[in-house]
Amino acid sequence: MKASSGEWDRPMSLILRLTGGFTTLGGRFEEEMISSPETALVYGACGAAVTVKFGHPREGEFTRQASLAADACERWALPLMIEAMAKGKDLKSGDPEGIKLASRAAQEIGADIVKTYYTGDPDSFRQVVEGCPVPIVILGGEKMDTPEELFQTVHGSLEAGAAGVAIGRNIWQHPQPRAMVEAMVGMVHEGWTAKQALAHL
Repeated sequence: MKASSGEWDRPMSLILRLTGGFTTLGGRFEEEMISSPETALVYGACGAAVTVKFGHPREGEFTRQASLAADACERWALPLMIEAMAKGKDLKSGDPEGIKLASRAAQEIGADIVKTYYTGDPDSFRQVVEGCPVPIVILGGEKMDTPEELFQTVHGSLEAGAAGVAIGRNIWQHPQPRAMVEAMVGMVHEGWTAKQALAHL
């Protein structure tokens, strides 16, 4: 973070991730606190983010560190986004009930925004949104096969009441990342359909 602190224009909002600590070299995909809300403020961030893996063997530790981060963010009036991942051993990927429970639990810990998986269809995702009193944004997850698949996912989530998106690799790994960002802005803020977003590329 220190090395990149001068690389963005300050009017551009930044959310600083407070948890992480693993790599693709064999890490256990677990979350440790690697920064603090106070550091986010020093760097001029407008918010902070942590991940909680509900259903993980270390769920209690992840919940505790997120809750303590939420307490600190509350003291500093710093919005907190919790990435709510439902990872129980008996859950399939995208399980609506697991995502619904994880999203509500994240809000109860202290999230101002919840980032979570799309359940695969608007009807089931609407239940997730309705069960969570704070705004929900969807994550992109693994690289999708086509932009059309991504746009359909985004459109379905917005149709169900999602407040927006928090998508990484499906945008910056695309050959036209700027056009992808513009398409997302069109969908979230201007009501574009998946077809309109695809045409923008």
